[in-house]
Amino acid sequence: MNTRVTSIILLLSMLASLTACGENNTADEEGKNSVDDSAPAGIEKKEYGEDFTVLAPEWGLYTNYFFSDEAGTDVMTQALYEREVKIEEHLGVTIKPHWVATIQEIPTAVRELNMSGDDNYQLVLTHCIMGTSSMITDKLLLDMNELEAVNFDADYYNHVSNENLSVNGHQYYAISDFMIPDPNAVLFNKSLIEELNLEDPYQLVRDGEWTVDKMMEMMNAATIDNGDGRWDINDTYGFGTPNDWYLATFLYSSGLKLVDKNEEGEFELVFGNNERAYTMAEKLESLFTGSDTYVYKYTDTNTDNLLTIDKGRSLFGLASINELHKFRDADVEFGILPYPMLDKQQNSYYSLDWSGLMCVPTTVQNPDMVGEVIELLAYYSEESVLPTYYDLMLGEKLSRDPESKEMLDLIFDNIIFDAGMNYFGFSANMNNLLFTGANIAGDNGAWPGLASYLAKHTTGAEAVIEEFNEIVAD
Repeated sequence: MNTRVTSIILLLSMLASLTACGENNTADEEGKNSVDDSAPAGIEKKEYGEDFTVLAPEWGLYTNYFFSDEAGTDVMTQALYEREVKIEEHLGVTIKPHWVATIQEIPTAVRELNMSGDDNYQLVLTHCIMGTSSMITDKLLLDMNELEAVNFDADYYNHVSNENLSVNGHQYYAISDFMIPDPNAVLFNKSLIEELNLEDPYQLVRDGEWTVDKMMEMMNAATIDNGDGRWDINDTYGFGTPNDWYLATFLYSSGLKLVDKNEEGEFELVFGNNERAYTMAEKLESLFTGSDTYVYKYTDTNTDNLLTIDKGRSLFGLASINELHKFRDADVEFGILPYPMLDKQQNSYYSLDWSGLMCVPTTVQNPDMVGEVIELLAYYSEESVLPTYYDLMLGEKLSRDPESKEMLDLIFDNIIFDAGMNYFGFSANMNNLLFTGANIAGDNGAWPGLASYLAKHTTGAEAVIEEFNEIVAD
């Protein structure tokens, strides 16, 4: 028997003995503890006696926040461990992650699996973009609607994301509470806010005043030359930011998307179809290329070249939620904010999820078992893992004040998804559209303007989408 199952059975036996030797449980007599949890998510107890192997890359949140083979002392580790024990004991399975080193290896492994017909993996965790569309067009993935136990109407599935990811009614990729999201956030230096007598960023967010214009106004007050006559990393800036995908997020925080679905349910390019995209490009050009901003390469391994918030020389910075642990011991007191709205006409503060997706290979031979494990992973994640992640790992360990916890709640409550990023984000022309913000910042004053930029990339992007639509058409 699995050692984890054995340990939980022993623990339950001890608790049962203690209860039997003690007083009667009056709460049970009153019906307060009489909830029947023998069929969680409506799934009856089984004894499959099989492995449930999850193929995953050593990337993002997967390595630290998805699996645990021991109870450990950290509450997050305990929550992960207990989730697996409950599922293994209830279904008679053994959950086993199978790690590969890079995101590029995932589609290759699934393709090889399809060629061999082996049932080696029952669930696959992917990158947010790499290989996702080709695994659909190459017919490597099962429509998860065919898994009888999976109830996409349940609260522990993200209905908005799954609708965005669906293809002609087929659910090849899905998001449940098992898939912990990884949005980006704005960090701010509390000491500089106080020293410069600037407005309270938290209150600006609450009042709907936290916009790109307001951010630039505050940045200007914080930019200070150190006196050597040169503007470099040793000076203080209003905004110190990594490039690349961090800046790409501003497209989504502005309330825009790359693609949407037309009346026939096909994907179509919508970015650039309205004036708001042009407003965004103009504001981001001022934000990213002005003298108040220091942009650095996020891939630089020399930390001396990174103007991160813990250096104390920037008012604002960017980081993924997954990276906040790096600043846990920082001397600089910082707060956490959502990305600013493009303007006050926006309804909310939007955040893009840069975490991965889950899918099922067509080679699975026991779809009943696979569906039930997937359902219980979602069910128990909603019950314990996700609340633990939010409330302790983020709320207490990484944020340093109750306001930051409030902001984190706001960020996670307003995460959006875009198939334009997930399915087409690495194709040549669509990649340029996805990374519009990063390209504005990287053009060193040579940004041609959005009209010219769209003229160069739109036709190619539309061709990629059209080809996808034709291949997946019923």
